[in-house]
Amino acid sequence: MAFEVVHEEFLPWLPPAPSRVVDIGAGSGRDAAALAARGHQVVAVEPTPELRRIGQRLHADAAIDWIDDALPSLSGLRGPFDFMLLSAVWMRLDERERVDAMRRLAELVAPEA
Repeated sequence: MAFEVVHEEFLPWLPPAPSRVVDIGAGSGRDAAALAARGHQVVAVEPTPELRRIGQRLHADAAIDWIDDALPSLSGLRGPFDFMLLSAVWMRLDERERVDAMRRLAELVAPEA
């Protein structure tokens, strides 16, 4: 399903391009590629090597920086970011992991975002 259909509810809240955005749990990169096509500087975070390789292959022409990292720590991710997308990933965390992840996400968000 297309990015615009899946995420139509938050599209009005996307910052103007070019903004620095991160797709956490990027999978094969559909959302990261759509954000890059809109003119954003995109970092795609994907811990699964196979999915990351697929995304890099499918979206080789897109301006996406791929990194191997995962919630809740996101220890290799460097902010700040104007927009963070976590699609189909938050529910995989337990309550304690969500607390830790939210603290880390707060550290990564741009002060003016």
